[in-house]
Amino acid sequence: MLRNEMKRSLKLLCAGLFLCLWACSDEPGEGDVQNPPKKGFRILVSGEDMVAHGVAFPPSAARGYSIFFVDGWALSFESVILTLAHVQLSENPDMSPGDASITGPVVAELEGVFAIELKSEGGFGLDGHEHALGILAKQSRKKGAPAFDSKTRYAFGYSLVAARPEALQLGFTEASKAAYARMQEKGWTIFVRGKAEFKGGEGCRSSNAGYDFSRLPKAFEFELGFAMPVDYKNCLNPRLGEEVRGIQVKDNASVDAVVTLHLDHLFWEALKEDANLRLDAWAARKSTEVGPATGTPLLSNADLAEIDIFHVKDAQGQAVPYRDCKNQQGVWLGDEKRAGEVLRYERGVIPLTNLNAFIQHNLSTFGHLNEDGLCQPLRL
Repeated sequence: MLRNEMKRSLKLLCAGLFLCLWACSDEPGEGDVQNPPKKGFRILVSGEDMVAHGVAFPPSAARGYSIFFVDGWALSFESVILTLAHVQLSENPDMSPGDASITGPVVAELEGVFAIELKSEGGFGLDGHEHALGILAKQSRKKGAPAFDSKTRYAFGYSLVAARPEALQLGFTEASKAAYARMQEKGWTIFVRGKAEFKGGEGCRSSNAGYDFSRLPKAFEFELGFAMPVDYKNCLNPRLGEEVRGIQVKDNASVDAVVTLHLDHLFWEALKEDANLRLDAWAARKSTEVGPATGTPLLSNADLAEIDIFHVKDAQGQAVPYRDCKNQQGVWLGDEKRAGEVLRYERGVIPLTNLNAFIQHNLSTFGHLNEDGLCQPLRL
C-alpha cells in the first residue's frame, strides 16, 4: 500500500511540474503561451462556435447562418473531450502535389499528449474558448535547433489518439475527469455529451405527409464516444491562401496555428464536406407507439448502431421520411424529396451499414487548421 501511495504521489508531482513548465516557463519562446515569441508558433485548439454556443434554430443571423439542422433541431453541447498528440512541423509541404501526406522530415514537435475539454474556457480566441497547447520556438529536431525561417512554409500536422492516463488535462471539471476515465476504458478518442430540441414548429414539410412526427421526442440527450485514431497531415492554411499548405513565421511577431475541430461532422447526412445536418434519425430511435411523445430520453452508441443508414426506421419499425423546415425568411433549408422517399445516409463507396460506424468514420475528417484548412487524414 505504501509503495502504491508513493508511486501515486510521484505521478501527481510530475504532472504538476509538467503543467508549470508548460504554462509558466521563464525561457522566452519555449513555454510561455501568454507571451509567445517572435518568429515562433503558438499552438491553439478550438471547437469553434458550434461547441462554445451550440446550434440555433431557426439559423441565427448573428452567426452568419453557417451551421443549422435542415430538419428543425437546435443543439447544445455539455462536454466535448478529445486527446491530441504529435503536433509536428515538417519541411517542404509541396513535396508531392499528388499526395499531400508526403512531406520532408519533421523539424519540430510539440512534446506531450493533451486531453482537452473543448466546452470549457481556455483563455484564448473565440470568447476565451480556445486552449493553448504550447509553443514551437525553434526547429528542435534539426542539429543545432535553428530558428524558423520567415521565408519558409512548414507542413503542419497532428494526431487524434486514444485517451491516455499520462495526458495533460486542459479545462477539465470533475465530470470531465470521470468521462475521461471512461474514455480510457473504452479506447475512445473523442467523447461528446449534449442535448437536442426540436424547434421547427409547423414550418416543415415531409416526403410522407402521413407520418406522425409527434411520436418522436421533442427533446433528447446524447452521450457518445468514438474510437477513430487518425493522423492529420500537411493541412491547408486559409490564412495564407485557399490552396496553400503549411504555416509560416513572421520576423516581428508570433503566429497562432489553431487546430480546429468541426463537430458538425457528427450530424452529416453524407460523407462529403458541408453535407446537410440532420437529427430526425437520432430522435426516431426513441419514438413512441402513439404520439405525442413525452420526456427527454438519452441516446447512446448502442442506439446509433441500431440505425440502418440505407433505410432509417423508428423504434416501432416504421420507415422515417425526410423532413425539411423553413428559416425565418420562409426559405426551405433542404432539397424537396420525392413523395415516399425514405431517410437515408450517403456512404459513397465506404462499407458502412449503421449510423454509429458512419459517424465514427466521418469524424476522421473533422480535423482542420485555422478554421477551414483541410488536412490529409491517415486513419490508424
